[in-house]
Amino acid sequence: MPRVLFIAAEPDIKGGGERFLVELMDGLLARHDFDLACVCPADGDLAEHFCRKGVKVFIACCGWNRKWKSIFPNYWRLMRLWLLARAFKPDLIYANAGHLNSFSVKLGRLLGVVVLTHVHDVFDASGSDKFLFKQADGVAACSQGVASLVKKYRPQVFVVPNGVDVNRFVFFDNAIRAQARRSLNIPVNAFVVGYVGTLVEKKGIFDFLKFAGQVSLNVPEAWFIMAGTPKPGQEGIVKELQQRAEALGMAKRLIMPGFVDAPEKILSAMDCFLFPGHYEAFGRVIIEAMAVGAVVVATRCGGPEEIVRDGETGFLAAVSDIDNMSQAVVRLAQDSRLKDRIRMAAREFVVENFSLTASVNKAVAVIKTLLETRKA
Repeated sequence: MPRVLFIAAEPDIKGGGERFLVELMDGLLARHDFDLACVCPADGDLAEHFCRKGVKVFIACCGWNRKWKSIFPNYWRLMRLWLLARAFKPDLIYANAGHLNSFSVKLGRLLGVVVLTHVHDVFDASGSDKFLFKQADGVAACSQGVASLVKKYRPQVFVVPNGVDVNRFVFFDNAIRAQARRSLNIPVNAFVVGYVGTLVEKKGIFDFLKFAGQVSLNVPEAWFIMAGTPKPGQEGIVKELQQRAEALGMAKRLIMPGFVDAPEKILSAMDCFLFPGHYEAFGRVIIEAMAVGAVVVATRCGGPEEIVRDGETGFLAAVSDIDNMSQAVVRLAQDSRLKDRIRMAAREFVVENFSLTASVNKAVAVIKTLLETRKA
């Protein structure tokens, strides 16, 4: 049975990359095709989850710092993990982030095994990192857009998009929706527009508030949800959002529940999901919103164009185009037939193209291809 050593970028299950890793490894465990282990940078949700699953977990930092003063710490971390991983005897290293590639390639050379790096976000390799991307046995990308960027460093890139568990993300259930709204103190019959994601400016969170203020002029009964947390050290952004909402006169109809560990519950409360990002590599939460029946209105910022078919499975607008995003949502609020038609088409599109099973199958195919190529 082939052995795969996964390397995680973060210790907690918050970002899309870590959620992909959890679902991929859980899917592989269910297949019984591989023996798995995972390297986590610190104790956290990720290590706890895999320990419960019976997966061997190593706690080790795998960052590779380019500064001269970091040369010794870099190689100390490398040799330490080499000693730990040698006992597991992996056949393949699966680095779950682009910035882990340099470290993983070096570790792969020491162990004499295949290295696969999965890129989940936009990055710009520099110096020897460009060369080391060519040295990886395989590189996967979460979208065609990210793959086109990675191809600057190597010609062949596998596209393995995120998937969604369509059984977990239940499609438009009135009882689930009512319960979700009551838990947030939102009227059951309100028109609800929401956002779920990191609270950072590049995600368009301030555009969301401008949009909400404009929609409220035409749909005064609308409520808004902004779920998520800021990055460490940027906690002040929450207060700034609240102050701006107050200035727009909509603070009482804006719910900010913070981090949610079960996105399917809060997405179920929404009629419409707004994704106002300035750039997005993929947009995992978009397919999750489509799966539960929240109609997506997103910006043309990279990943959404590969997911949303404008006017068929959702709506697309230019980045920061508040007017067109608002008009699309007002149409949905006023035309229930349009809303129902699009939410049904979106659910069908996700089931056919972005199911968790399909995503795991693509990752397995890449792993097996690389292992077979090495044997040949």
